[in-house]
Amino acid sequence: MKFSSFTLVLTNACNFACAYCRQPHGDKSLDSSEVEQAIEFFWPFFAEECHINFYGGEPLLEFDKIRKAVQFIEKKNRDSPNQFHYSLSTNGFLLNDERLEFLNRKKFSVLLSFDGYAQEKARQRGSFSKCVSIIEKFVQYQDIHLKTNSVFLPETVKYFSESISFIVELGVPNIRFSFDCTSDWLKSDCMQLRLEFEKLRRFSIEYSKIKETLPINFWSKDYSDGMFYCAAGKDRIALAPDGILWGCHAFPAYFDQSRDPETFEKFSFGHLSFFTSQHDEIYSKKVANYSPLVMDNFYSCEGPCILCDNIFECRVCPVYAAYTSKKIGKIPTAVCVINKIMQKEKERFWKELL
Repeated sequence: MKFSSFTLVLTNACNFACAYCRQPHGDKSLDSSEVEQAIEFFWPFFAEECHINFYGGEPLLEFDKIRKAVQFIEKKNRDSPNQFHYSLSTNGFLLNDERLEFLNRKKFSVLLSFDGYAQEKARQRGSFSKCVSIIEKFVQYQDIHLKTNSVFLPETVKYFSESISFIVELGVPNIRFSFDCTSDWLKSDCMQLRLEFEKLRRFSIEYSKIKETLPINFWSKDYSDGMFYCAAGKDRIALAPDGILWGCHAFPAYFDQSRDPETFEKFSFGHLSFFTSQHDEIYSKKVANYSPLVMDNFYSCEGPCILCDNIFECRVCPVYAAYTSKKIGKIPTAVCVINKIMQKEKERFWKELL
């Protein structure tokens, strides 16, 4: 049992109500004592280089707990060879100068959820200008590693290329995007997506020729060799706001939505206090259930994924897919269609660029 990633889902509360968010929101939050108990227990099981991730809900609603957790880790790590990296996923609305200075001092990686020109169509009204001003402020903080992630619905896909281009021009160094597949994607929506990709491809090629760099993560060639597998439970673990341990942060949100007892029985490592008393037995039993979460074990309405020509290029989180399919390992049709569009666009990009 050795973890290079430990996620603290500090709360399931959120100050936004995004149209595509399927995570049930509530008032559950981890106590600082639970956070410290978890860090204390897992300390011998942290890899020498370990990522500590703060997640929600909106984790900045619990900013004091983030600060205390970092202080606790640094105090324990004074005489240890371990190297810790901190990350935070946030909608950014609660960031201010004081918090940015803290994140900068501690060299945080910050994943900012920002949908560009689709921001106020699917997220919080009034949040577009706030996010832009926050992104512009990040330039002042050289030790914060900023990433953005944008999510597009069928209704907002028409803003896709313009939004990503806009974020590039803002100077964000690492830009990611995804498409909400819990919605129904019609043929017309997929056609619009292809048109948007064509626009983004043209922009990206011109930008990369001028700047000799390109911050859009999607165009990167650095996929690892071999078939994608879910690393949840193997080198990472997450503590949910109710004190339950899971293989990663996606599982508790899915369980809160589905309330599926089979999911809990298979993938939950149990409450922190229970796990600490019998961790050897519990871990070896439950981690075995995570092992089959590999692309060649997944399937869609078209059949087993192992028969798909794109299987080595396909990266699908089985839990996020299950928000739509209602079954972990079953991939919704929309995911397959969109992934095939994306793969073809990537091939075209590199062919035209070279």
